[in-house]
Amino acid sequence: MMKTILIYVFALFCLSLSAQERSLVGQERTQEIIGEISRANAQMKSLTCDFEQQKSLKILNDKMVSKGKMYCIPTSKFRWEYLSPYSNIVIIADDKMLLQDASGNKEIDIEKNRRFRQVSDLVMDSIVGTKLFDEKLFKYEIQEQGDIWRVELVPQRREMKTMWSKLVLSFDAKLKCLRSIEMFEPTGDYTLISFSNIELNETINESIFEL
Repeated sequence: MMKTILIYVFALFCLSLSAQERSLVGQERTQEIIGEISRANAQMKSLTCDFEQQKSLKILNDKMVSKGKMYCIPTSKFRWEYLSPYSNIVIIADDKMLLQDASGNKEIDIEKNRRFRQVSDLVMDSIVGTKLFDEKLFKYEIQEQGDIWRVELVPQRREMKTMWSKLVLSFDAKLKCLRSIEMFEPTGDYTLISFSNIELNETINESIFEL
């Protein structure tokens, strides 16, 4: 369960990279890019988008593809909803985590669960750029590739290391927002989540964050 929820977390920052030459940026440019991402995300009032998730398992040749919708009001509310090939919803709102799947609904009091409190904080803080570049959480390296900023994150905490060996986030340099995330697992499994039809600062009906 914890691994699944954390995938939802990083999906907030989710177009694949083409095979162009990449240029590793220096420390000064790295700080400039971090500043631009942080300033742009701090001004974000809401985010709505579609997503496609491709999961590749080392033991299988086929990819498992699922699609859905994500809604977010930074620092307060978040909804991640699978629409196909199955229905599944995760909502974070008002210090509660709400889960809905084929077995029904479940509510978790985040304030009474330290691990889920950490997940919730990471969701909300990362949207405004305060966690991505925390060296206690990740070692990071930034590359520029045309209009894409490619950020490689290597987890530093044991709990995350057991789930991922590396995360690769691809930012749109013009929009200053993340368009995809690649997740590499120690087992050799791989997940790519790509976002499309991104809408920023549009009004989101509060009922979206209810089950």
